[in-house]
This record gives sequence, C-alpha cells and structure tokens, in this order.
Amino acid sequence: MIIFLGFYSSVALYCFAVYLKAFQQETDLSTEELRLSWLVIALAPLLWFIVVPISYLEKYHKSSTSHD
Repeated sequence: MIIFLGFYSSVALYCFAVYLKAFQQETDLSTEELRLSWLVIALAPLLWFIVVPISYLEKYHKSSTSHD
C-alpha cells in the first residue's frame, strides 16, 4: 500500500510540475483564465488517484468486451 501511495504521490507531483511549467510559459491570460488555470493546477494532482483506476477499469472493460 505504501508503494502505491508513493507512486501516486510522485505522479501527482509530476503532473503539478508539468501544469505549472505550461502555466508559467503563458503570459497573456485574462484574470478569469488565470483563476481557472490555478484551479486546474490545484485539482489535477489531487484527483489523480481517482482518475487512474477509473481509466484502467474503463480500458479493461473495453478490451474484455472486444474479445467476446
């Protein structure tokens, strides 16, 4: 369990770093776009642990139904 927590934490940090780098490169954002960007930067790493299992189950379900 600790290994999975470490994996998810490292992916969350990586996700945050990628979004932050892209955000810093964009210079002509409106105030609303800035708020929305910060919201995405904050939520994406936090929701990573939910998205991965759902994506895996969806992909598994599609692959198992295509073989039948």
